[in-house]
Amino acid sequence: MTADGKVASTHGVNVNGLAHRELGWRPRLDFRHVLQCLRADEDFRSPLAQAIGAKGYHESVGEEGPFPID
Repeated sequence: MTADGKVASTHGVNVNGLAHRELGWRPRLDFRHVLQCLRADEDFRSPLAQAIGAKGYHESVGEEGPFPID
C-alpha cells in the first residue's frame, strides 16, 4: 500500500477486455451457461471441476459456514 492507503499495484488482477477486443475471445463457461444448465437440470461445472470434485478442505462447519469471518 502507498502512504495514503491506496493499493500500489494490481498484480494478479486479470481483465479479459483485451482478449475480447483484439482476439474475439469469449468464455465458454459464463453466467449464461450456468443458467442454461440449471434450466436443463445439468451440471454447470467444467469437465475439470467435475473430475476433481469436492475436496473437503474444511473438516468442520461453524455457525458462519466453512469460511469463518474473524
